Amino acid sequence: MFKIVKSHPGSPIALAIALAAMTTASVAYLGHDRQVSKSAVALRRLTGTHARMVWSRQVAGDGRDTGCTGSGLLLMGLDSDERNGERAIIGQTGNYHKPLLTPRGDRVVFSDLVTGKIRAVNWNGGALMDLAAGRAAGVWRDPADGGEWVYALPPMSGTDEDEGAPLFRFRLDNPAVREKIWDKTPMVPDNVQLSRDGHYMGGLFPWPKAGLVDLAAGTFEEKGRGCWASLAPDDSRLLWVFDGAHRNLVFHPAGGKRKWAVCLSGAPGIDGWEVYHPRWANCVRFFSMTGPYKGGEGANRIRAGGAAVEIYAGRFAPDLRSVEAWLRVTDDKSPDFFPDLWLDPAGGVAGARLDSETGLPDASSRTAIVVRARLLETTAIPALASIAPYRQALVVYLYSVEKLEAGIYPQGQLLVAHWGIIDGTVRDPGRRAGQSYTLRLEPYAAHPELEGERLIMDVKDKGLPLLYDIGGR
Repeated sequence: MFKIVKSHPGSPIALAIALAAMTTASVAYLGHDRQVSKSAVALRRLTGTHARMVWSRQVAGDGRDTGCTGSGLLLMGLDSDERNGERAIIGQTGNYHKPLLTPRGDRVVFSDLVTGKIRAVNWNGGALMDLAAGRAAGVWRDPADGGEWVYALPPMSGTDEDEGAPLFRFRLDNPAVREKIWDKTPMVPDNVQLSRDGHYMGGLFPWPKAGLVDLAAGTFEEKGRGCWASLAPDDSRLLWVFDGAHRNLVFHPAGGKRKWAVCLSGAPGIDGWEVYHPRWANCVRFFSMTGPYKGGEGANRIRAGGAAVEIYAGRFAPDLRSVEAWLRVTDDKSPDFFPDLWLDPAGGVAGARLDSETGLPDASSRTAIVVRARLLETTAIPALASIAPYRQALVVYLYSVEKLEAGIYPQGQLLVAHWGIIDGTVRDPGRRAGQSYTLRLEPYAAHPELEGERLIMDVKDKGLPLLYDIGGR
């Protein structure tokens, strides 16, 4: 079943609108009477315009190819105005790494990590062609002449942890037209995106340094630490960084304004588990991601993938401080990875209104609480190799409050992040289930230095506010 779920600011997700249980539905918005799939209807309802999505689906192997490096994949697509619903754009299995819809929405660019080539195919599956050697990192349309460009890195080893230099670009319609763009730092190919005017570029330079490049000045500004950095497709220079918990987007506005966080793991069907592959659409109010990652055991559930991993699309509220509506796009028995969402630029979808200064608490607003609490559940400290390339990790424990000794905390239970690994060395927090402890805690969000740190949460209740053990380091 496909659902659009609307969230209301300041309250839990309260309204679920179930689409018709039939496999097709009549849609008046197309201007004529024909039948389209319910998944197409759902995508149209979420976006309010003609929209397309593309992603990779693992149909062969163990379901663990989260990075899409193997050959057991299909290139999948969904069009809001097509009657057949989701379909394989190319009928043969192969390697379809990080597919990207071109700015016009009529072609898909992807990397074949097996052959080391960047390839393109028409939306209808025709005209498959090789473009260049290397790894595709992004696409952009020049507003001056309408030309479409592919941004890419040289050939790599073929893993999902690669980084390289220099970044170059070539014309989609004439790959021989090629320019070097950036060579001052290595880069990660994930989510390289440009502002609408092409003056700024967001990404990882390299992981975990997320930030913004002024292409005219040739300068880099680090905004935060994390992964899956994504730049707004307008000219606001707003950059998000995906945090080390793999649950939240941290938005970094331009001009020194305060940042803020948006939780993704509260989406219906995610239920607090980790998510992955977040990517801004070509319209600032929309994005896509995958999840939930709950297969396997221990620290590296992302690497476990699994059949439960589906494609999600979301619509931000106008101020971009919450997700006001969700759509689970897929519902199948194979894991789905690397989604990209495209909206028709002529559709007239409303943009964002970034007129608020409220954001994450800063250091001056760290309100500590002191509690006596009994430990209920722990998260195992991961093996260092299992969290690579991270070298530090926090683990989350669940406590029951016995006595509030200082401060204000309205909940009966609390989630506390303790350090488990520091600088590659295991640091046992020294807590045992069933025992009571006095804890001095602050809101996790009040510690921006923790944004890019790996955080492992393997407790049942993931919906409580997250606190930080300020005495644990």
